[in-house]
Amino acid sequence: MADTLQDILASRNLIGRVVDIVNGVPEKILPPGFVTANRTTEGNRGEYLRVAGTRQVATVARYGSPAMNVALPGIGSTPITLLHSFESAYHDPTTLMLLIEETGTGLMRQQMAKETINRQLDVFGQRFKNLRVSSVFSALATGGIAFDSRGNLLPPDTTSFLINSTAAYAVNYGIPLTNCGNPQPFGTPLLKNWVYNPNTNPTPDILNQLLALKEAAIELTGFPLTHAFYGKNIPRYIANDPVMQSIIRGSSKVAEQSLSSTIPEAVGELKWIQSNYAHYYDQNGTMQRWIGPNQIVFTPDPSEEWYELIEGTYPVPRSVQLASDMQAVLGNIQQVAGPFSYAQITTNPVGIQHFAGDTFLPIVKNPLVVFIVTVPTS
Repeated sequence: MADTLQDILASRNLIGRVVDIVNGVPEKILPPGFVTANRTTEGNRGEYLRVAGTRQVATVARYGSPAMNVALPGIGSTPITLLHSFESAYHDPTTLMLLIEETGTGLMRQQMAKETINRQLDVFGQRFKNLRVSSVFSALATGGIAFDSRGNLLPPDTTSFLINSTAAYAVNYGIPLTNCGNPQPFGTPLLKNWVYNPNTNPTPDILNQLLALKEAAIELTGFPLTHAFYGKNIPRYIANDPVMQSIIRGSSKVAEQSLSSTIPEAVGELKWIQSNYAHYYDQNGTMQRWIGPNQIVFTPDPSEEWYELIEGTYPVPRSVQLASDMQAVLGNIQQVAGPFSYAQITTNPVGIQHFAGDTFLPIVKNPLVVFIVTVPTS
């Protein structure tokens, strides 16, 4: 039976399915550039260059004169420990054996077995994919990634909506507080009340506030803001702004986008990404959201200049079998980058124990380029 079950696992590509799910098409709420791995490091340790960027210009010298030595500010190597997940699930061998029934009434049982196993694998693989997607959202929306002492991912802090302050372990990318809330990178808050009121706030002037924020970002780092991940109240504030209403009325395409509850790119020339449903369920079954109702997270286009996703490696057996010596054991092990999956047969009771995991870390290399904004409502 052992050989038969191993053949089933290989021929049906059951083990590879979990990895395919993790590496599959990313969520619509997260552009591919944020979940595509940029490089691989050995094991779960590595480093990255923390870059602050510069808007300084080179000095002019007399032609033929010696070069002027300058210090390059804002560049430093930062050691990191990647996130690592490793879980197992059990597959009933009776269900697996139904996969080899090819004739008669066995075909119906075979199809039911396929559907059962595929559902199990989908759920198992989705757990690892959810961790990747939520880790990226946490990095962008809170400025870090936080876990409790049991390895459970923590939601944003309930008061600041930034990185959770109760964490037993956290990765903090150092996004400055002057880039958060009502941003004031140069000492003066950039935003004012977004809520239209005909008596107290008849001209919220949201468009010019967005332009001011984009201008400040260019002055601060040189990276233009292009992406805006927004919460559920933001479309209503924009739609009620008289200036924005005139823009919407002037374009049938923009009006159509507005009716579908999405924000048109014409608003501030930004790629608006509806993120109010960016969430996960914690260990208690409670839904946790990454983007608050009045929140917008602004970023540049994903680029290795300020952001990257690193994958680590993990030793995985090519096959589960007895070996005659240590050399044979080592020869049966391969280093797999990122998501991995393998299985072994258990004998007490007989079954299939499926192992899967992932080793990765999203990194904000330049913390100044991200703005975690809570729009003023008074």
